[in-house]
Amino acid sequence: MRTSTLPAIVTAHQSRKGYKVISKQFKVHHSTLRKIVHKWKTFKSAVNLPKWSSRCIHPKVRPAVQRETTGNHIATSSSFK
Repeated sequence: MRTSTLPAIVTAHQSRKGYKVISKQFKVHHSTLRKIVHKWKTFKSAVNLPKWSSRCIHPKVRPAVQRETTGNHIATSSSFK
């Protein structure tokens, strides 16, 4: 689904059109439409945001982090930044 249709779907929902009418208009399944509207109601945004992945340790860095923490049992993640 294109991100350009998401605001149009939300606008159609705000204009008090029903799920069935909107799903036929945009050729989207009604459950997908419901998820888009629910996401908009909850977060006031219907676009997909990138995942926040700073918690993940890159596979190339992982051995270095393990070497540093093996001897030091009270090391925290903030000490590596």
